[in-house]
Amino acid sequence: MFEGEESPSKTPPRKKLKFQAKHNQIYLKKWGDMFSLVKPGPDENRAFCTLCRKDFSISHGGQSDLRQHAQYKGHKIKEKCNSGSSNKLSKYFANLNNNEEYDNSTAVELGLVYHAVKHNLSYSSLDCGNKLVSHIFSDPAMASKLSCGRTKVEMIVKYVLAPKSVNDFVAVLRCPENTSKFFSLATNASNRSNRKMFPVCIRYFDPLKGVQNKLLDFVESAEETSMAITGLVLQSLEKHNLDVNTVSSYCADTANANYGKTHSLYQLLRSKNPNLLKANCSNHIIHNTIKFVIDRLDVDVETVVLKICNHFSVSAKRREELKPFSEFLNLEWTEIMRHVPTRWLSLTPAISRLLQNWEAMTSYFNSIPNCPKLLSNIFMKDDPEEAVLPEIYFNFLSNIGSQLKMVGKTLERSDLSALET
Repeated sequence: MFEGEESPSKTPPRKKLKFQAKHNQIYLKKWGDMFSLVKPGPDENRAFCTLCRKDFSISHGGQSDLRQHAQYKGHKIKEKCNSGSSNKLSKYFANLNNNEEYDNSTAVELGLVYHAVKHNLSYSSLDCGNKLVSHIFSDPAMASKLSCGRTKVEMIVKYVLAPKSVNDFVAVLRCPENTSKFFSLATNASNRSNRKMFPVCIRYFDPLKGVQNKLLDFVESAEETSMAITGLVLQSLEKHNLDVNTVSSYCADTANANYGKTHSLYQLLRSKNPNLLKANCSNHIIHNTIKFVIDRLDVDVETVVLKICNHFSVSAKRREELKPFSEFLNLEWTEIMRHVPTRWLSLTPAISRLLQNWEAMTSYFNSIPNCPKLLSNIFMKDDPEEAVLPEIYFNFLSNIGSQLKMVGKTLERSDLSALET
């Protein structure tokens, strides 16, 4: 032990610090007169700001907490916006002093929105069209009351017209006196950019109006598994108080997720409704049929159509070089049509358009240097018998495709019944 150092045993023990309990501040009524935008919160230790529309704690600082909140940047911005008379929110709402005038203006807006929906017009068209209508209406007072831009149109469609439409036909389905309670159901994924949408459609027979096709729901889901789609369908039926046992048939394309033998959407729905019938999409079957026929031909017609379209679509100069050949052969110039592999029966119109320009394209591809090898095998054969063979295949598919197209249009009729299929 060093000199002057005390023994550990002689070190005095530390005194325990005594903490005094701090009392929480509570809201005082007099603060309402001092701070006009503050009122009591959900409990006595919190205050509510009517401008920011939120509550905050005052338990530690009390009145200083109120001053501190008033200095926040967000509060100051809202206070500045609220101080100007031109920025008041009330100016965007109609004055209800004249109820008759307001009702007439609302009726006009609903009529314009219904017109846009019926004719598949965009919301932007109404946004621009209403500005024009205000200049051509005979009653300037009525025209000046209209304010039906894109956002308002969208809200009217989503929250007024769409629910009203669904409620009307659901009420018919719930009333066995008006129609049969049974209906068929159809759904399929629709991709829009990186979003996957699922429309849920139903079809039923109305004794007064005939076969009716209605959109029951339109939901978004990132999953496309059979379990996920089944959950969406059952959720839509439950939301509108429709029994799954009243679904007579399920219609979709022939994908495994829809009609697989084990864990498909149809099998999952059939476990809920044993009497459910399978209603395959007839148009999709026709589309698969013609694709199967094309795969058995010696000439890959679909690839040739895509190659020709790509050859002219990427260059305006090539398109202009083809026109003189049509004029020289006294052929009417027609644009080359694009074939989309995922679109039903778009191949037949593309083939028919190519046949109209066949002679001109044959002369064109024989005249250009470095003709693509695939197209040179079609248009640049030396043997006359082999040279005519690709055109024969194209004419054959054009004839068959035209007949299948007529069948497809018949199947697309909205009033088609099961007996006609």
